[in-house]
Amino acid sequence: MTSVQTQAPAGICMGLPQPVQDLMWGADSLPDARAQRELTAAAVKLCEMCPLQADCLALGIATHDQFGVMGGLPVRARQQLQRLAEEAGVRFAPGDPDPRGALARWLRENPEVVRQARDRENERSRARHRSSAERQRRWRAVHLAPDSGTARQTG
Repeated sequence: MTSVQTQAPAGICMGLPQPVQDLMWGADSLPDARAQRELTAAAVKLCEMCPLQADCLALGIATHDQFGVMGGLPVRARQQLQRLAEEAGVRFAPGDPDPRGALARWLRENPEVVRQARDRENERSRARHRSSAERQRRWRAVHLAPDSGTARQTG
């Protein structure tokens, strides 16, 4: 019987205490957005240095993991890589002989697709940040008195 292994390979992250791992790679639910961004960025940097990055990415894709960072990429970028791998004919369904291995090999052989997925996700993130900053500027222009930082009087 063949099944997708669900445990992450023993990469750089395995040397960190479990609570730290949970915060860094599962940082999608932190109430402090800044802390979430910083922890996620640290996790991504560690993943980028890890020799097992392709294996973790393959695990996240093959198990359809929907949370946090795996192999240095968030969910949306992993989904994009899954589509690209399927289009390239990579077989990694649970019934295949070595689903995660085939996907990891394809990721190692095609580092440019990982780079492209990361770049697209970074651009999405920058666009969201720009959009958020623009909304804040418009709100301040409407609701705060110029140069005083105090609320405008209405009525």
